[in-house]
Amino acid sequence: MKKMVLYSVIVFFSILLMSFISISNSAITGKWIFSNSKRQIIIYEDKNVFFGKIIEVSGEDKDEKKGHILLKDFIYDNQKNLFKGQMIAPSGMKANGELRLINNNEIELVVKKMLFSKTIILKKISK
Repeated sequence: MKKMVLYSVIVFFSILLMSFISISNSAITGKWIFSNSKRQIIIYEDKNVFFGKIIEVSGEDKDEKKGHILLKDFIYDNQKNLFKGQMIAPSGMKANGELRLINNNEIELVVKKMLFSKTIILKKISK
């Protein structure tokens, strides 16, 4: 009987934890605008991996095109409470990226290449 109760508690907390992770993952999906430009992206999920595609260009980068995958293979890191992946600039330059949910309407994108890093805030676009 004790094993059954223990098993039930473990299953309950596992489901609770999985639903919490799912909620935080779905919080980054949707349309976002960069705070420092007119560039807009849509972040979407495909089999627990997240991508960000440009849906509105800023006009500041000649290589920038709608449909370009800017954020690639972002996966949630439970220990650091953020998403890690790769950012691919319209020019083709690749860098490591981290996405952190600030609140329901803002995410922080940190792009790192060797010793350099840049932080950009993205704001959610209402439907």
